[in-house]
Amino acid sequence: MNVILILSLVLGILLIVFVAAYFCIRLFLQHEQKKGLLTLKQGAKDAVIPLRLQAYERLAILLERVDINALLPRLNGDGLTVGQLHTLLIKTIRAEYEHNLSQQIFVSPRLWELIIQVKEDTLKRVHVASAHLDADADSMQLATTLIEQVAAHAPNATAMKWLKEEVSMLF
Repeated sequence: MNVILILSLVLGILLIVFVAAYFCIRLFLQHEQKKGLLTLKQGAKDAVIPLRLQAYERLAILLERVDINALLPRLNGDGLTVGQLHTLLIKTIRAEYEHNLSQQIFVSPRLWELIIQVKEDTLKRVHVASAHLDADADSMQLATTLIEQVAAHAPNATAMKWLKEEVSMLF
């Protein structure tokens, strides 16, 4: 009887030790797994920040390049007609936008909506301004009309402000 009692006590103690060890090891492994995931996420975050900054930089350049005040001096040359400048402006704006389409994955949906809005607003301005002019007239007429419109309202400024605010939130 004495042997059975001692054996029962030893087995009970061993069972308690094994259960405690199991839970300790399980907690340790869960903690290590969480620690590994945090390290992995931090590494991914460190890799993505330069890409996000590059995206913001490229979108800032896009906003500057599709600004009417920047487009006209770059594209309007001697001998161009309203129709030719109109076509050149539309192609350039669309090309600039399409070149930067992939940047949308690195910025907020609201900023990307503003970028699209700037593109669409600029295209609309070009279409409307050229619709009221003779296609064979001197391109300076279209340039003057567009500059007057932009002086009243510059959509690029709102998007650029939002872009700068997003970048400041990274740091």
